[in-house]
Amino acid sequence: MSKLFRSLLLAGGIVASVNASAITSIQVSAVDLGNLSNGVTSFYESVGPGFFADAIDFSIGGHSSVAAGLQSINIAPLLGISNLNVSLYSASGAFLGSGNNINLGSVQAGKYVEVVTGSGTGSAGGVFAGSIAVSPVPEASTMAMLLAGLGLLGLTAFRRKV
Repeated sequence: MSKLFRSLLLAGGIVASVNASAITSIQVSAVDLGNLSNGVTSFYESVGPGFFADAIDFSIGGHSSVAAGLQSINIAPLLGISNLNVSLYSASGAFLGSGNNINLGSVQAGKYVEVVTGSGTGSAGGVFAGSIAVSPVPEASTMAMLLAGLGLLGLTAFRRKV
């Protein structure tokens, strides 16, 4: 994903999430999780006090079902995060969803970016943890073969009873 596109997404997240007069410091970082396949990939990030925006890049190799979750770890008054939010975008910039838990259902192979925003409110900032669950969706031909096999098994069982 181009640096310009990532910068535009982060800037959009900053503008949409925070009143400009309330910003005392802005922290921006980027993480690349690489190509995700079947399973859950977890990540965490520690942030300092003030507003932050993190871009988390990942790609999916095949047609898959995708869900993403995010949780702050609060230990007042040392660690805390307020207004924690994640927005998910495709590589083309299409907005796919936002919130703390996103279930996209079936998505095509490609590159995606999660933009995580919030404010570190603890004296040492805050910590958040997230996960992205990916499970492959069977192609139509695979499902057809499965149904044909089950049909043959049913036919065989029926013929044995007769």
